[in-house]
Amino acid sequence: MKDALRTIVSIVLLLLLLGAATAPEDNVGDRVIRGAHLLHKIDVEIASAPVPSISGSKVVFETRNFFENRVYLYDGSTAQELAAIGYTDGSPRISGSNVVWTGIDFEEGEDDTVAGNEDIFVYNGTTEQVTNLSMNNGVSDWGARISGSNVIWVSEGDGGGEDLYFDDIDDGDAARILTALGSMDATPELSGSNVAWVEGSEFEEIYYYSGAHDEITLLSSLGYVTWPIAISGQNVAWTSMESEVMFFDGANFDGENPEPEVIAQGFESGFEVQISGANIAWSDWPPPYDGFDDQIFFYDGEEVHQLTDNSGHHRELDISGSNIVWRGRESNSDTEIYFFDGTETIQVTDNEVDDDSPKISGRNFTWIHEGPTGAEWVYVAYWLGPGAVLEGVDLEHADLEGRDLSGSDLRRAAFADANIGSTDFSGADLSEATGLGATHGDPRPFYDDATIFTNFDPEENEWTYVPEPSAALSTAAALFALGGLRRRRLGAAVGSR
Repeated sequence: MKDALRTIVSIVLLLLLLGAATAPEDNVGDRVIRGAHLLHKIDVEIASAPVPSISGSKVVFETRNFFENRVYLYDGSTAQELAAIGYTDGSPRISGSNVVWTGIDFEEGEDDTVAGNEDIFVYNGTTEQVTNLSMNNGVSDWGARISGSNVIWVSEGDGGGEDLYFDDIDDGDAARILTALGSMDATPELSGSNVAWVEGSEFEEIYYYSGAHDEITLLSSLGYVTWPIAISGQNVAWTSMESEVMFFDGANFDGENPEPEVIAQGFESGFEVQISGANIAWSDWPPPYDGFDDQIFFYDGEEVHQLTDNSGHHRELDISGSNIVWRGRESNSDTEIYFFDGTETIQVTDNEVDDDSPKISGRNFTWIHEGPTGAEWVYVAYWLGPGAVLEGVDLEHADLEGRDLSGSDLRRAAFADANIGSTDFSGADLSEATGLGATHGDPRPFYDDATIFTNFDPEENEWTYVPEPSAALSTAAALFALGGLRRRRLGAAVGSR
């Protein structure tokens, strides 16, 4: 009987997998999103805001309104105002549930703050408290970056120079000066406890701080290094004035005589570069030089791939793993958002207004959309696939039928009235998810022994238990993968409510 059940389940899953290979597009107002993503529009109007920041399923962004700029945190369901920051460029950044930004402290402290001074603030997602990190007697602070519990920023130092500060917000110790800087041409970048920065005004040098060894190393003194630089873990990438894409492998660095590697010879100096692990993406201007040909390139750790075809103008890129987002403009048209999933490129938006400033985390990404009246909104695209990060995301009314959400993070997600017919939740974390009993769809979703629930009985709700995969199912899945068929289904659009 058990073998018969396994065979039936294997056949059903295989048919669902094959049937999910293609799907129609969904129109969302004046926009179209393609691929396996669920679209959220954050219902807070912004104006001339800086680039948003995303980590997992959470997004932070800034609104600008005369003298009352504000920082907001979107948790996948609602937008929470964290602080009013005055008339300054807050440029908020997020890592996990922690957020950092630059703001004006309007209240004068006893000894260590001055009203109207720009300071560095952090929101601790665990304690839900906002703290002024800099508190530094009237000097300006800027360029805050966050990675986990670590924060860096730049502060005006004595004699016209600048100091680079480092603070672990969880260790209880005060921030410390990592190094005294002469002058800087690029904001320092942070990953874990490692920092990279460009120093110097005439003869520029790149420095790297290893948190594990508590040492600062000069990586390059070739002069006139172009920026920005990028860091991921122990690896650093940048571009030289000779239009070279440079890579420093910090994981194999012995502490002496760093030898950055030339990954590619570019065409234009000063182009963008981003890094994730050993993967590097950049925009460059290959010939013919007609003034409108910035293209996207991707180094996968072994070879360089050109992702765009020399038409249009492609910039403002970001990378996470082998996933890349950017904004592109064809001829003199509006700008649109593009997504590369490691295999193919998908045009995400298709409308007659500008979509800009994309940022990515895993396969979730965010960007700024200009509405038809000139107002701007933040959009988030949540990937619906194996291992998806959907913690706290509003999935109410979403059409998830036939989706493979195995191994996904669905903690505290909201499911009321969602269609989860035949959805695969094997190995998924559904702890504290709400509305599971108010879903619909037939046949009912799949789960296994590794699926985590809180106060929900899948058996009582007639979910289908999937035992350990049979040899038949494993063979079918392998044949399906070899056949090169791709699961490409479009998620239903769900706006913020």
